[in-house]
Amino acid sequence: MNNRAKEIAEFLKENDGFSLVAHNGPDGDSIGSILALGLTLKLLGKRVRMYSSDPIPTIFQFIQSVKEIIIDIPTDFNDILIVLDCSDEKRLIVQEIQYEKFAKIINIDHHPFNTNFGHYNFCDSEKIATAELVYLIIKELLEKIPKEIADPLYLGIYTDSGAFGYDNTSPLTHEIASELLRCGTSPVDFKINLEKKSFGYLKFLSFAFQNIKQFNNGTVSYLYISEGDLQAFDLKDYSEIDGLIDYLRNIEGTLVAILAKEEKEGFKFSLRSASNFDVGQLCREYGGGGHKKAAGFSTLEHPEKIISELMDKISKQL
Repeated sequence: MNNRAKEIAEFLKENDGFSLVAHNGPDGDSIGSILALGLTLKLLGKRVRMYSSDPIPTIFQFIQSVKEIIIDIPTDFNDILIVLDCSDEKRLIVQEIQYEKFAKIINIDHHPFNTNFGHYNFCDSEKIATAELVYLIIKELLEKIPKEIADPLYLGIYTDSGAFGYDNTSPLTHEIASELLRCGTSPVDFKINLEKKSFGYLKFLSFAFQNIKQFNNGTVSYLYISEGDLQAFDLKDYSEIDGLIDYLRNIEGTLVAILAKEEKEGFKFSLRSASNFDVGQLCREYGGGGHKKAAGFSTLEHPEKIISELMDKISKQL
């Protein structure tokens, strides 16, 4: 039994009216966590609304319940705001969510250096995914987890653990996954839907591989992708190239992988470490965040300027 999970579960039982949100640029963990907890509260007869300020990526549309997520931000300030997978208030401010106006805030997250901005905080950076924390709360609320809740939990854990291959993957991770399979989740469905790629993507890979740059004697691999590059290969959004950075990280000799992507406003940098170099700390210097081995940040500065700065910082520590 996790006492913190039990405390939050009791609070959820005793109250009603919940708005659930996560960070912008939804990923498998944020979507899975919102859906799993939101559907659980609905099953308990609670009034619940689930939100995403950005559209749900195409790759996750196979989870049927994603249609229940409202593409907007919450404005019913009488609700209790449940914030999932956000390390600090900045992740809410950038979405123009007026979090301070809500009656109460519950903050559930697995990122390091969480600012504990909620009235109730359930944060543990040892967990591979926020979905693991949500699972612990749900276990306090339901005797048996139905498949429609097990699936989004599995989505969060599967994606944030790199299909159970990243550093923080623990015995608990596999124990939870095992239970979710007993609840009806099919790992085959996830493998097929999350690994399926279009013919355009395969042609795009050829283009991307030709444009990879290496620095610092091959220890840093870097790639920049524009929205025009996606359009040239009939790719709908960046979710269709999800996992591209893994190709960079897996290049022999690479210790740090950097992927820069053009967005509607500015650019997004994703960093991965295949060494002891802490990319999370580096990204926090640019107003971003994440984990030691996987992190990111957004900027208005052009990637040519930023990559030069990053290389100065990285080369001093590698």
